[in-house]
Amino acid sequence: MKARITLLAAMLLVVVAASLSAHDMFIKLDSYFLNPGDTLRVPILNGTFTTTGNAIERDRVLDLALLGPGGLMHPAPLDWHAAHDTTVFGLALDKEGTYAAGVATKPRVLEMKGAAFNAYLKEEGLTGILERRKKLRQLDRPAKERYAKSVKAVFQVGDARTPTVSLPLGFPAEIIPIDNPYVGRRDATLRVQCVLGLQPLAGATVFAGSQRGREAPVQRSFTSDAQGIVRIPITRPGHWYVKFVHMTPVTGQGVDYVSEWATLTFEVR
Repeated sequence: MKARITLLAAMLLVVVAASLSAHDMFIKLDSYFLNPGDTLRVPILNGTFTTTGNAIERDRVLDLALLGPGGLMHPAPLDWHAAHDTTVFGLALDKEGTYAAGVATKPRVLEMKGAAFNAYLKEEGLTGILERRKKLRQLDRPAKERYAKSVKAVFQVGDARTPTVSLPLGFPAEIIPIDNPYVGRRDATLRVQCVLGLQPLAGATVFAGSQRGREAPVQRSFTSDAQGIVRIPITRPGHWYVKFVHMTPVTGQGVDYVSEWATLTFEVR
């Protein structure tokens, strides 16, 4: 009986951990290396870096941007497909260069029980909010959060490397690559800047991870400096991501917290 209880408890922990980690959003391309004239297939994972939980309908999109050698554009997506847990759309690419494609979503509201919300804060490195809840004796209190997400992928078309990829898309929250991930040595350090409303976000907990093949992603945490910059050691080939969540307590807005999410993905060969 005791062994059965222990097993059930362990299974519950696994389910809770899985649900907590299933709230990220990424653009994860099949390949980040393309040729001029290709149509880029853009899948959005709404869950984790390896799985997606539900599709993103077109009317949920606040902005869709494409930054390349021709500058910043807001193109109409080709064949937006959102069914069940899958979201895919296309973008036409006509010039060589380094590109960034991104999607920003409209805000939504989510309410969570106290324990689940506290665990989510801990997982995302939002220790300031968690300590505030402790200080105010609110750990048992449910929380209502208004959140919006901004996702971006940086990819290479042809051989020409172009510097425009280091410009912002103008999203509410964003991770901007200061260094082009397709220039230089594979074992270099990649600098990215975290911004909120185009202003540097200092002191943010930032996670960076990589995945090779079908293996589980390997993740590390960093803290952005006074200019919102994080220096990420590129240690191996694979698909990489960088992410952060910024949360603010609010009053009088019908919610307890407002958060902005940002992710960036790229590939290292």
